Amino acid sequence: VFRRAFKHVVGQSRLQLAMTSKILAPDVYYDPQASYIWVLSRYRLTVLEGVFHRGTFWVFLLIHLLVKFAFISGWVSKVEGEVLYVSWSALSVMSTLTTFFEVFYTTQCWGRCTKLYHLTRDMLGETYDFVMEMRLLIGVSSQAHVRLSSRYVMASIFVFFCELDDEVSDAEWDQMIRLGLIKSDELEHLTAFSSTDRSVLLLNWAGSVVCSGHDLATDAGTCPPNLRKGLLAALMKVRTKMQRVKDLVGFPLPFEYFHLLNIMVVMNCAMWAYNFAQPGSWVMTVCYFFASLVFMGMMEVASSLSDPFGNDEMDFPIASWLSSWLRDVRTLLEDELPTAAARQSEEAAARWEALIAEEGQLDKDMMSIDIFADSGFVDSLPRGTTTSMVMAGFPSIWGGAAAGGRVSRSLILIEEEDES
Repeated sequence: VFRRAFKHVVGQSRLQLAMTSKILAPDVYYDPQASYIWVLSRYRLTVLEGVFHRGTFWVFLLIHLLVKFAFISGWVSKVEGEVLYVSWSALSVMSTLTTFFEVFYTTQCWGRCTKLYHLTRDMLGETYDFVMEMRLLIGVSSQAHVRLSSRYVMASIFVFFCELDDEVSDAEWDQMIRLGLIKSDELEHLTAFSSTDRSVLLLNWAGSVVCSGHDLATDAGTCPPNLRKGLLAALMKVRTKMQRVKDLVGFPLPFEYFHLLNIMVVMNCAMWAYNFAQPGSWVMTVCYFFASLVFMGMMEVASSLSDPFGNDEMDFPIASWLSSWLRDVRTLLEDELPTAAARQSEEAAARWEALIAEEGQLDKDMMSIDIFADSGFVDSLPRGTTTSMVMAGFPSIWGGAAAGGRVSRSLILIEEEDES
């Protein structure tokens, strides 16, 4: 529903561009054991696209070819002691410094990108915990409070991603109204606040609904009074993740460092274009081509990592994440156990009691099942070993798969064949 609703949105915000693009910022998976030739044959979703679309790369290559032609024609001579002579030892100092600065910059961008990834995923995961706790603790007394608080949390998440562009557009508000995340009177109230306050305000509304629903559940005797703090703590975790994401997005590496690095890369490529143009050796031209490609390619990688919320194909697949997240939240909110929907009748109540009574002790043979027998996991094990998965907590299998897909309290034991 979310992807269909945003298909007709026109605008230039990052979220809209992600929704309307033909490729929804896919996760790129690759085989690290693939052959070198196969990897080299790839062009799409590589740094080659970015470098070859930059005019700077071709300008420096043209300069190199012109200098090469000047050397071959005899207009310029490369003799030690002349004015235009540049020694490789002097150039190596600049190349070493540039390499160090560039690797440091790329490393910092990668570390920042991984932090943003984990914070964003954890932020979505915290909403699952909130919805599950509300459904189990408050839903017995008032499912309406659960739905309203969850809707405010979902709206807060959507507004947060839109606010990364500093402002939520009218088209985005319209789409959220059509999705049912925001109502017209709520929007009228929200627009009176600044763009940086709206996502937090929606979380505050969710907290108010939580308190009201908890009072009802407490009066009905279905929820202990001391659980309110835990329910509100889930909202506080979401707000904390939002703030940390905003802080990281708004605090990139200093522009002075980026400017200095660009100077070093440009000067280094310019000096390479001159020094690699040795007369009579076209192999040096090939060496220059790949050396400049590596330097500029590293800058392309760093620039992609520095803003993972953009509209490039290698950025975070926000559209895919939110689409899956919406489906999961809806499932947690509305789906029931097979017998729970009709538990009101005497027949359904009897079936429910029978289901509980039939649930016996877990079989010990389950402990020795080779769960990964048909997967590639076994093929990667040393010869003479088998696998058995020992579950320290069986509820984690059926209900403990969190947002990140983790199965908690599970242990994979690799046992020797003669001891298993």
